[in-house]
Amino acid sequence: MGIKWATNKAGLNALISVKKYFQKFQWSLAVLMSVFFGLLVAISGSSVLLLSSKANIKNIEVLGWATGSLAIEAIRNSMLNHLQPSELVISDLRWQFQNENYTAHDRQEMLTLLMGSMLGASNISRLVFVEDTGLIWGVKQNSNDLAFFSRKAKTHPHDLPLWLRNAPVPSVNGKPTWGALKEVKGGQFANVTVRVETKAGLSGYLTAVISMQKLSEHLKRLQSSLNTTLFALNDEGRVVAYVAAQNSTLPTQELLTPAKSFGDPVLLEYIKTPNSKIIYSPVKKDISASLVSSGSKDFFVISSHVKGFALSKWTIGYYLPASIALSTYDTIKYTSIISLMVVFLTVLLAVLLARKISTPLQEVAKSAGYLADFQPGKVKPMPGSNIKEMNQVANAMNASAQGLWALARYVPRNLLLKLMEAGFEQAITAKEAEVTVMFTDIVDFTSLSEKLPVNELSKLLNDHFELLIQAVEAEGGTLDKYLGDGILAFWNAPNAMENHAQAALRAADNIARKLAEQAEANGSWPIRTRIGIHTGRAIVGNIGTQTLSNYSVIGDTVNVANRLQVLGKELYPDARVAIIASVNAAKAAQNCHSLKVVGKRQLRGRRVPVEVWGKDYKDGGE
Repeated sequence: MGIKWATNKAGLNALISVKKYFQKFQWSLAVLMSVFFGLLVAISGSSVLLLSSKANIKNIEVLGWATGSLAIEAIRNSMLNHLQPSELVISDLRWQFQNENYTAHDRQEMLTLLMGSMLGASNISRLVFVEDTGLIWGVKQNSNDLAFFSRKAKTHPHDLPLWLRNAPVPSVNGKPTWGALKEVKGGQFANVTVRVETKAGLSGYLTAVISMQKLSEHLKRLQSSLNTTLFALNDEGRVVAYVAAQNSTLPTQELLTPAKSFGDPVLLEYIKTPNSKIIYSPVKKDISASLVSSGSKDFFVISSHVKGFALSKWTIGYYLPASIALSTYDTIKYTSIISLMVVFLTVLLAVLLARKISTPLQEVAKSAGYLADFQPGKVKPMPGSNIKEMNQVANAMNASAQGLWALARYVPRNLLLKLMEAGFEQAITAKEAEVTVMFTDIVDFTSLSEKLPVNELSKLLNDHFELLIQAVEAEGGTLDKYLGDGILAFWNAPNAMENHAQAALRAADNIARKLAEQAEANGSWPIRTRIGIHTGRAIVGNIGTQTLSNYSVIGDTVNVANRLQVLGKELYPDARVAIIASVNAAKAAQNCHSLKVVGKRQLRGRRVPVEVWGKDYKDGGE
């Protein structure tokens, strides 16, 4: 037991010794970051590479099927948009013919309806109405316009609707019937027919003829690559739509030519591909992929089926060279080489990053020392950094230095100096003291603000406040706060002073004199002012919460001073400057400022009348 305890103690002492040994060293941040990032990248790089390679292969497969599905859906929708509207057109015309009870005498009006439908359906080459009497009439597209035609079927057999050529006759229930694809003079066409019977005796078949060449032109808009070929085959293996790759030089045949003899070797190999070589999409089972070889090249063929047209099942799809489809796999081969280079570059960048971080940190330490010694003038503005956290530190240090300078602008400098001189903690403690309080207010400021533009009003107020503050601080007063267009100031706190009431009245006289000087210089009195002054007991100190407080004065004395200022409206309605003081202030100042006794007045909110003294300044002085 003793041996085991001794062994454990020796091991513990060894660990402690190692810890103390390493604690002696001052490690370089650049070295630590370089080693750390280098090892981190080296260890994780190979793991990430392996996992990302497998994920990339899987993503390529999923993305390939997703892209193929989207392309097939686009081809399918394009085909439906090209053919299906024809059903709607002839169904709508059938309803109009039967609803209006047209007769054989209304052919001109019916032709007008056909022409209107043709104008709204550019995919339709012609609309043909074959009456049971054998008369054929309708509207067809020429090179640049639409034209009417009307003739007997037996005279002009080429104008027969295509479904009449060995195709089933549509049923009488009004459901459109598709006929077989036909090749006639002018191209290859699909057709859809509906039976029409009116109560007035007109009966026959209405057929819409759709150009398959226009379908190919429509599909060409979907071609996403110079190397992509789009196609559509019917159930007989004939090519019903075809858009060759833009870089193709194959001598292809007309539409409706069998794929075996169409001239496209990839299509030829595709129709011969056995089912065992077809891979179906794991997302959509009706979409498949085939790898076919033509000459020395391999191609991927993506295809699907669409039903309901020309009484058959069509195969739609596209193909592109396998080298393009598999080009992403080649990228993976180079990833390993690039990853090794990244490891080396990351170590180098780690060294540069460490230096970029450590240098500003030294400046931060120096600036923090100046701020701790309350010497913001010695703090040099720190430049911004591309590193987010370092940039935040720089901004914080700059803001701290600027904040100390700005403190005097938003907290009266005179008050700050007084508080520090009186002992900050002791001075801000709320206590009762005798003070003289001053309230000022601009007469009819609301009307003035309506007349002046904002910039002029702002300048006027700022200049007025500057005048007030200079007068108050010149007589040792303390600015409490701005009150809209006036101020609240007081004397005898935080520093005690003799004759504080006399100082407040002198400040009021100085305000009146300065305003008179401004009026003389400007030729007018832009501002009329009332000043209320009262001396009494009040609570002075920090007022507010732990997070936000204000060194202020509160109590009945403050309220009386404010009421006296308001009383100036009644006592001196025409005065340029009115000074109204309580008897307490006047007697404390020994009435050395030419104040006159006004008499006792009942102030709002007080039960006992207050003896009021005052004087006014009009044009030219007192």
